[in-house]
Amino acid sequence: MYKVKIITCYCGEPSLNILTKKLKRQKNVIIDQHVIQNLSLADANSEFYRCLVGTNNAYDFVFKMDADMLPKSDESIFDACEIANNINKTRLTLPVLDLYTKSSIFGIHIISNKISYSKHTMEMIPTNDRWIKEIDGRSLWHTKNILFYHGVLSSEEQMLRFGYQRGSKVKDAKANHAHWQTAQLIHKNFKRKSNRKNKIVFIGLLIGLNQIKGFDAKSLNKNKSDSKFFELLLDLEKFNVQSQIINMKKRFFLYPDKLNLAFRIVFFVSLHMNFYIRKIHSCVGNFKHQRIVKKMNAGKSPEA
Repeated sequence: MYKVKIITCYCGEPSLNILTKKLKRQKNVIIDQHVIQNLSLADANSEFYRCLVGTNNAYDFVFKMDADMLPKSDESIFDACEIANNINKTRLTLPVLDLYTKSSIFGIHIISNKISYSKHTMEMIPTNDRWIKEIDGRSLWHTKNILFYHGVLSSEEQMLRFGYQRGSKVKDAKANHAHWQTAQLIHKNFKRKSNRKNKIVFIGLLIGLNQIKGFDAKSLNKNKSDSKFFELLLDLEKFNVQSQIINMKKRFFLYPDKLNLAFRIVFFVSLHMNFYIRKIHSCVGNFKHQRIVKKMNAGKSPEA
């Protein structure tokens, strides 16, 4: 039986209580949940780092799991631990089924006690989570048999923040980066169905891409009460958001504004090439995931 510490970043997500209840129902694992509450994104990332390096090595694994993520079944945590144990690496990053884009994105980080947690201490306390990927490990990409959901019972504030974070990550990313694929999905979803949810996520994306002229995006990095959030939505209306949304919606695809026509064509071709490359990676990832699961199941069989 695995002993697991789950560190959850919480900033008003309605699904936190459901997550806590689902964690209590998880089988074959002992779970301690630590909730980081109502901090800015930078402060929450710093606090996660402190919690990780201060974790007792009696815990087999530490999960980074946000409050809007839910395990798919009562054995999701155990299954994730089994995969992490099987790959024999310090870090495992798994995809989640993202309900904002209706696609798979990386979202769950699992760090094992293979190396003492305190060994991850850095000279400077980080304010983002990019350092996690630097831990020796594996990002297991697959699109079938996903163990976790993301974006469950999202509030409008969470929708806006999600879009904003995607836009912030994508604006300096290359065309072959997965962040651009996610941005294209947000754009495509809004073009197909202009409901309120898709619109708010798309507005967040535009803010992250600095496409809402004159709007101070720094306010989205801070923790806000519901009243402050609605003030934020009212502020957005002052910047002629509707016309900017319509103009961006009309685009055939999203691209960095700094590109001229020739480079936009190159960017478009690169996007589509990488779309098909991503499909191939998904097939390979699904095969690798299935092979790991079969190996795990063989280890559990009476003959093993």
